[in-house]
Amino acid sequence: MESLSLTDARAQLPQLLDRVAAGESFAITRHGANVAVLVAHDTWMKTKTHDVILQARELRRRIEAARGKPIDWSGPAADPAESDLLIEELRRSKGPYPDGREE
Repeated sequence: MESLSLTDARAQLPQLLDRVAAGESFAITRHGANVAVLVAHDTWMKTKTHDVILQARELRRRIEAARGKPIDWSGPAADPAESDLLIEELRRSKGPYPDGREE
C-alpha cells in the first residue's frame, strides 16, 4: 500500500480515485502518522461485513457458553417506584419501537 501525505492526496485526489477504482489502496498521513486509508467502497464494505460477522460469532459463542447456566440475579434489585416511573415515561414517549408504534 502506497503512503501519501495529506497535501499530496489533496492535490492528486481525482487520479487517486481512478487508481482506487482499479484496485489500489493508499495510506494517507498527516505529519508522518497514518490517519486514513483510501480504499474502494466494495473493499470497505467487505471489511465492515467481516467485522459484524466476527462480532456475531463472538456473541454466539458467549450465548452457547451461558446456555444451561443459572441466571445470576445478584445485581441490584429494581425499585418498584422507579420501575413505574420508567413505564409511565415509555408510555408518554413514542413507544419502545423505532417506527413509533406503541405496542
